[in-house]
Amino acid sequence: MSPDSTNELKKGQLCREAQAIALFSSHVHLFTKSDTALANFIALHIDQFMHMTILDLANATGLSEITISRFCKKLELAGIHALKINLAYFLPSELTTSSLSSAALTPGVAPQAAALLGAQLGASLRAFTPEDSPQQICTEVFATISAGLNQTLNLIDYAAIEQAAELINQSSRLLFFGFGNSSVVCHDLGTRFARFGISCEIVSDLHQQMTIAAVCGPETVILAVSYSGSSLHLDEVLKLARSRGAKVILFTSYKNSAIAEQADVVLMGVCPELKNNTEAATSRLIYMAIGDVLYTRLTLLRSKQYQDNLKSIRSSLALLRT
Repeated sequence: MSPDSTNELKKGQLCREAQAIALFSSHVHLFTKSDTALANFIALHIDQFMHMTILDLANATGLSEITISRFCKKLELAGIHALKINLAYFLPSELTTSSLSSAALTPGVAPQAAALLGAQLGASLRAFTPEDSPQQICTEVFATISAGLNQTLNLIDYAAIEQAAELINQSSRLLFFGFGNSSVVCHDLGTRFARFGISCEIVSDLHQQMTIAAVCGPETVILAVSYSGSSLHLDEVLKLARSRGAKVILFTSYKNSAIAEQADVVLMGVCPELKNNTEAATSRLIYMAIGDVLYTRLTLLRSKQYQDNLKSIRSSLALLRT
């Protein structure tokens, strides 16, 4: 650690770089001296921090792992992985490192960058301005979606697809858990997977998720969707469900996230978002594409049953057209 860095850590207040990070400055009223020292170290050593384990960080700062974990909880994050995810996306442009940005945008390196920090590092390098034409906006939006799909195809784990399909094929109950934008993906998938004759439930209410998780069993598979993988609530729900014997399939953009540790199978999607539109359709389309792959594989595993069900469904729906 450089002398300047040491001095910043001893001041007991956020350094300029740490103050520029909204995640830190908005929670500074909760910080102890140790928290402030930790925030300063991270802000002054972003590149180094992104590759650290919690033990590495403890050794570098002289703080305990418990202190670091408590620091993350004060930021309303599940742990150090969630902290990396948030910093990777929300860092001010002047603090964003060129090495991370170039790694995420280089095709040969994209899978490694996505596995460590998530696809948000692949976000557009510029924000839209009022001067941008509809043509420019269309080009950028469609290019972002196309890039996400292509990078996901390069990253996707075919063995994980097969494992997920087998879990669903052997189950008698399929639950879809997700909040906010993720719940839209759950509704799309849940509506379609019902065609296999499996009991499908789409749940976006936290209390209902917790209730179901408490009484589910080995016959249950939960397909959870979490873009960041850092939701403390969903983490607790999945932990409870697994303790009851349920299996978990996770759609996410962060393989090393806290929630991923609760999953039996993790299916990764590279979902770059435009800076002006963090609720863009990119992630939904990419997760739905992964869902389509999983769905298609299941049609082959349950071929006869699926075809019979499809005929029954079409006959039933035909009555609505008369």
